Amino acid sequence: MRYYLFDEDKIDEDIAKYKEAADEEERLHFEEYYGERPPIVQAVYVRLMMEMNRRQQSGLHDSDKTYTSIYSTAEKIASRLKISTYDFLTRRFYPFFAKSRNKRIEQFYKAYSGKKLPK
Repeated sequence: MRYYLFDEDKIDEDIAKYKEAADEEERLHFEEYYGERPPIVQAVYVRLMMEMNRRQQSGLHDSDKTYTSIYSTAEKIASRLKISTYDFLTRRFYPFFAKSRNKRIEQFYKAYSGKKLPK
């Protein structure tokens, strides 16, 4: 994390290298969201993208352990309720989860009401 936030003498070089290697869509995204930001913010984004690309090239990928454990738990609960896993997810879990997330989003908007939301 120190590298992402510091090594200030390499910030401009890293940003230039990223822009050079990025495709058109990535460059446009960078310019739209980070073009007006301070160089340190640009550098954090660029360095994280470079790290993601490095991990993809070296074959490091997320495991599906989290997904498997969530699905396994859903299967167990559905079995106890004597319904299918699909029914449990669509009729019970997703609505509960959506309600929780929507409440958090509403709280966020209330906190920023009247203020300009960041891009």
